[in-house]
Formats: sequence, C-alpha cells, structure tokens
Amino acid sequence: MTGGTPDVGRLLADAIAALGQATNGTVDSELRGAGEALDGRITATAKPHGVVDSLVISPGALRLAPEALAEEILRAVNGALDDLRSKIGSALPGAPDTAALSAELRDIQERSTERMSAFLSAIETARTAARPEKR
Repeated sequence: MTGGTPDVGRLLADAIAALGQATNGTVDSELRGAGEALDGRITATAKPHGVVDSLVISPGALRLAPEALAEEILRAVNGALDDLRSKIGSALPGAPDTAALSAELRDIQERSTERMSAFLSAIETARTAARPEKR
C-alpha cells in the first residue's frame, strides 16, 4: 500500500486468482439441470458449460401458436440452465461470489484509470517544465 491506497496490482492479482479458482473447479460431468413448462408438457435438461442436453415436447404442446410455443420452450430451457447453475454452485463450496468479484474488478478498473490519468498528467507537467521557453 502506498499513501493509504490499496495496491491495485495486488487487488487485481487477488481477483484473477479468485476467478481462476472459480473456473478451475471440477464439476461432475454427469451433473444435469432440469426445467419444465406447460405443467411438464415441455421438459429440458442442461449439462455443464450451458449445453442443452435434451428437449422433449409432448404432442399436446404443439397445438400452441408458434410464438407461445417458443416462449414455453425458452421457459423450460432457462429453467434447466438456472437449475444447473444452482447445482454447480452447491457442488463447488467456497466458490467466490461472482457478483462481488465483478464489483471489485470494476473498482480496480476505476482506480487504475484514475492512477493512469494522474501519471499521464505528471508526465505532461514534467515535459512542459522541461521545455525551454521560446522568446
């Protein structure tokens, strides 16, 4: 720390390390998320890395207008992805809070921008002072 200000480099390194832990965590490849719509007439499953594993649409669901059917399919698929995210979060205890991590990274970015602006301003001031005055 310099002058009471946290070391931006250290903060960034910590954030990157936390992201590495989150992305290097082992997730069971057999893990599946499940979602449904229309009281189970449309079901979807998803597996890690956001891959939709299955989509089953009962014949009764096909009577819907195309727009309504598409909306219900999205509801089932998004439900499966949400369920999967929840299961992955439970499977990786101690995983960092990505919302907090994102906020910390935004703070680091702002501090870095402020420091770079101050640095460039100091360079410009020194360059101006070093120039001989034209008479």
